[in-house]
Amino acid sequence: MAIRKAKNSRWIVDVSNGVDPITLNQRRIVRKGFKTKKEAIEAEQYIRGVELKSKISNLYPSKQKSLADKLDNLI
Repeated sequence: MAIRKAKNSRWIVDVSNGVDPITLNQRRIVRKGFKTKKEAIEAEQYIRGVELKSKISNLYPSKQKSLADKLDNLI
């Protein structure tokens, strides 16, 4: 959950993705090489808004039956 400047004058985005229940290590998403701090902030917002939410939705799929399952039950 940090934006920091690297030694090569580029910016690094580091976002926490929770804790691994088996190893108890922190899961992190790291993206490097942004030229400006503004680009790094935008990347952090994208990671939080899109990537993390898509990973969470993949972990907990919806409990609704698909149309194919409903049609199979009718037959």
